[in-house]
Amino acid sequence: MRKESDIQKISDLILKDIRQEITEEEKLFLDNWLKQSDKNQELYHRMYDEKYILEQYRLKQTIDTNKAWKQVVTSSRRHFIIRYFKYAAAILLLLGAFFIYKYEITGESEEKNTVVAMNTIQPGEGKATLIVSNRQEIQLHKNCQLELKDNSGTKYRNDSSTLYYQAATQADTIAQAESIHTLVIGRGGEYSVKLADGTKVHLNSESKLRYPVTFRQSERRVYLEGEAYFEVSRDEKHPFIVEGKDFAVQVLGTSFNVSNYKDDDVSRVVLLEGSVEVKKANKNYKLEPDESLEIDGDNIRIKKINANNAISWKNDNFYFSNERLEVVMTKLARWYDVNLFYTNQSIKDYHFTGFIPKYTDITKAFDILELTADIKFKVQDRTVVIMRM
Repeated sequence: MRKESDIQKISDLILKDIRQEITEEEKLFLDNWLKQSDKNQELYHRMYDEKYILEQYRLKQTIDTNKAWKQVVTSSRRHFIIRYFKYAAAILLLLGAFFIYKYEITGESEEKNTVVAMNTIQPGEGKATLIVSNRQEIQLHKNCQLELKDNSGTKYRNDSSTLYYQAATQADTIAQAESIHTLVIGRGGEYSVKLADGTKVHLNSESKLRYPVTFRQSERRVYLEGEAYFEVSRDEKHPFIVEGKDFAVQVLGTSFNVSNYKDDDVSRVVLLEGSVEVKKANKNYKLEPDESLEIDGDNIRIKKINANNAISWKNDNFYFSNERLEVVMTKLARWYDVNLFYTNQSIKDYHFTGFIPKYTDITKAFDILELTADIKFKVQDRTVVIMRM
């Protein structure tokens, strides 16, 4: 047995090896692990057998989930803490989800614990509402192509789920007052915007970004509610600032993610490249690549993470590492635009590690989550009921 963090590392490395994304240093670590025992080597080779992975994954009803869960977690003050995983269980969970995403299994499945109407709950898509300076609302979607001009004279266009702004000329900058736009992403949506300075922003569901159509101040300041991934165009003379609900992130040019939902207890800033400075309550905190800063009220935590996993939401899947089920389901509810009802509040404290495909119907997420614990799902209209088996 090993600690869950060790199992997680091996799981990640095998997955990286399969995807051919592993570094030389990581490969050396994995090779050393393989040399430790024949069982490690046997498991490693089995993980390369896609047929085996898929068969094991789809035969989840043969697993005694109740017994397995009791071996994995203990309860303390209603919080479930993952203690130990067997190698096979942890890696099977990660890779099973990966292969289901990769091959999009759509054949006839075994009898499920979920009920009808689930097929109607499809994933989100590229859609947004743009609020321009005169409070006019413009509905945007992935198939919408249009070219517009703001009352300040700034040009912008929409194409394939991305809104593009054209940098204003110096003459326009002097002649026109600052114009502010707001891009609103509802539940079940996502959208991107390329700002006038070249900065790219990808917004998650239930998010809002307020920004000037042309940056004319000594700083480039935007306001975020929700979650967004930023690729900031470098400009040493004009720092880029993201204002959150009670903190600010300042950069010159870098890639980072900010999660700032008003209903979430914890806000997060994750750095991929470069450096950022987070200002909170008159204190400054600097982050290095692959670090996450978590804000929970007045408590600040900085920890080392895999930043690529933290921004998986903007690609093709969601990735969770020992995350509470309540957090997992909240993210899924925003993406699938559903409501949640728990028949027992203690279910929220189950933990989950693994990938969940993003662009499939909601039943795939239920299949993966049901593999990890004694829970099942039922859909009534657009309400997902989560219950114990």
